[in-house]
This record gives sequence, structure tokens and C-alpha cells, in this order.
Amino acid sequence: MDIGPLSPNAVWPVPGSPEEESLPTTMTVYGKPRNNRPRPGTGKRVNVNRIIENIQMGSLVIECILGRPKGDGFNDDFFKDCGEGISHVCYNVPDPEKETSLLVEKGTDIVMSLEQEGKIVENYLETGKYGKIWLSFRPPAGKQHKTWQAHNRAHPMVNDWKFLGMGVATRDLDKAVEYYQSLGIAEVYPEVMIDSASLPGFAVQARTRKAMVGTIGYEFVQPLEGETAYGECLTGRGEGVYSLDFSVEDLEKETSRLEYKGVEVVLSGELESGDAFAYFDTRKVGNLMIKLVQAGK
Repeated sequence: MDIGPLSPNAVWPVPGSPEEESLPTTMTVYGKPRNNRPRPGTGKRVNVNRIIENIQMGSLVIECILGRPKGDGFNDDFFKDCGEGISHVCYNVPDPEKETSLLVEKGTDIVMSLEQEGKIVENYLETGKYGKIWLSFRPPAGKQHKTWQAHNRAHPMVNDWKFLGMGVATRDLDKAVEYYQSLGIAEVYPEVMIDSASLPGFAVQARTRKAMVGTIGYEFVQPLEGETAYGECLTGRGEGVYSLDFSVEDLEKETSRLEYKGVEVVLSGELESGDAFAYFDTRKVGNLMIKLVQAGK
């Protein structure tokens, strides 16, 4: 992906810069991959040459980036520290410069920033003190991007799941919530206890609080008792995202489809609202579970 001339104020390291090795960029939506080989670099141009695949999962686009155990880029550092998983959440905002400045004023560091003609193309902000999630800002989606998204979602193999947010394992729920409130970016909801002792085969207790960051829900979970996927996440990779959460029109139907493909249900039950939910063990790649919630009638 060639992003064109960068501002002299761009923050380094930039993937694909002289500090990193050259790699071809591969972007696959579905069908035959399209390979964009890097053009020769010049003194005025930086080629971003990472191997990336975009996966359309319902209304969510997952950007899969190759993590190199011996690489020295910021994504490589995340991979070495945490293994596979969600590193950042990208928001298209009207004014990326303004949103970035507000967080920098609160002490947030800039991990990486790409700029073109003085405007932010994309950046990563170090908001991972609790939950290990960087925020990323981009300008509003343009016509080409919207057309690309509509094209992807119209494909018959893409389901109609609606992305709700993420489950985030943390060792200290109170500090995690306090941190996001201090950044001024989250609307936090009252605490809810998970107690699945009444479910056959399970004895799990955990504290949870939901924080809405824009339109995306961060469900922070602090496990208390029992062997849980939340605890396994903390033990295996530390704090971080353990599930991607979607609402579905027919949970029973979607459960049957996933079980037919060999995906096991880890935990199921009902929310306080009465809506049914189920966690599916899809951790083999990406270290993430999928949580499906029955949409309200």
C-alpha cells in the first residue's frame, strides 16, 4: 500500500520504512488475492509494505496484520508481548487532529502517525494501560471506501451479524474503568456480576462493567472464581480482548451453523435483559472467541 508523500512531522517508526524489511502487500477480500508489489522508493516517498488481509465479519472489518517474532515494528512488539489478538480499534472521526490532541493533552503517547499534506491518514495512540487496546483515528470514510464496504457486505458468504463491541479481560475492573473515564472518551454503565453457578457444568463468578467508546462497547471483565476464558486470557497473554461480540436475529440458528462447522459453545445463558447469549471457542487463530447475543424482539 503506497500512501504517498508523508509530512516531515510524521511520527516513526513507520511500517515499511528503511528501519523495516520490504514485504509485498497482499489484500484479500474474497476470491483471488490482489497483490500490490511495492514501487521503488524515493527520498519523498515511504512505502508501507506489510502483509495485511481484511476479513469482513458481519458489519465488522478485521484487519489482520502479520506479526514477526524477530521484527522490530510496533505491531511486531505487540505480537511479541501479547501473541495473536486485537491490538487496536480504528475510529473514523471528523477531525482526527482534534481527537488526537485531546488525548495527548491527557498524557497519551502516539505510537505511530501517518500524515499526508499535514493531515492524519491514520495513527495509533497508547491507550493500552488497562486492556491493551490502542485507539486509532482515521478521517471519515470516502466514497471509494464506502463502495468497497458495501461490495464486501453484499457477498453471499458474509453473514448479517451486527457488531456490538468486545469483551476485555482485566485484573482490576475499577482501575480500568477509572482510566477510560479519565481520558474522557467513555460512557460507563453500572457493574453487573456474572454468576453462572446455576448453569450445568459451570461455576464462574466475575465482575463486569460496560464502557461505550463511541459506538463500540468495551465489556471489561475481572474474573473472581472458577476456571474461565477470562482467566485463561489473563494467564496466557495478559489483559486484552478475549471476544468479539455480535447481535444476531436467530441465535439458535447461528449456534447450529457454528456447531456444524465444529465450533464448540464455551458458555451460554441469558443476560439481565432476558436476551440469550453464547460464547464460541474460535481461539485457534487470533486468540479470540465469538460472542453472539440474541437481538431484542
